[in-house]
Amino acid sequence: MEKKAHMAEEKKPVCKKGWENAYGWHLYIIAMLLFNAIVIAPAILLSAGHGEIAHPMYEALHATCHQLDSRSLCYFPDSGQIIGNCVAEEKGLVLQRSEQIASAGGAVGYKLGVCSRDIAIYLFMLLGALFWPFYAKGKEAGGLWPKPIWLLLAMAPIAIDGGTQFIGLRESSNLLREITGAIIGFAMPFYLIPLMNQLLNPLIGDILRKIRK
Repeated sequence: MEKKAHMAEEKKPVCKKGWENAYGWHLYIIAMLLFNAIVIAPAILLSAGHGEIAHPMYEALHATCHQLDSRSLCYFPDSGQIIGNCVAEEKGLVLQRSEQIASAGGAVGYKLGVCSRDIAIYLFMLLGALFWPFYAKGKEAGGLWPKPIWLLLAMAPIAIDGGTQFIGLRESSNLLREITGAIIGFAMPFYLIPLMNQLLNPLIGDILRKIRK
């Protein structure tokens, strides 16, 4: 009996409770920090004269985003605005993909790596993850998935805004794109992180047990 109890104890994951032992959360935070840095980096590199690095980054990110001028944000290093629309919204849809844009006021803007909606999604995927430990406090290390209805509600604004724009009923604004992107972006970590914890906690727990033997 004692042997069986000892074997059962050995099979328990290391540090079963506590968000600080949620290994999926740690990996998620690192990945989102890196990706947010990657989507901002091309604009900063181009403004600093490192086009040879920035151009391949823009092209690689184009595989994930349309990068249209009228739906993107630019970095204006010599302007008090710093981050703003690449193209004035009264111009409507501009089917052009530039890396460097001169504004009506003469300031030179350098486009961020993805469109305004994607910028908001990725930024709030990171911010939402920073709030996840407060939600997960006192729960199992894997945390609990919120009810699916909350994810559906978070998806509704981006579906309406993006859907009506896609079928040609209207052209959205960057502000609406950012708001709808922020809503779904903030919600996503609360569903992704528990999944990552569920997959990674047992694996890393086994590795740590072997190391500690």
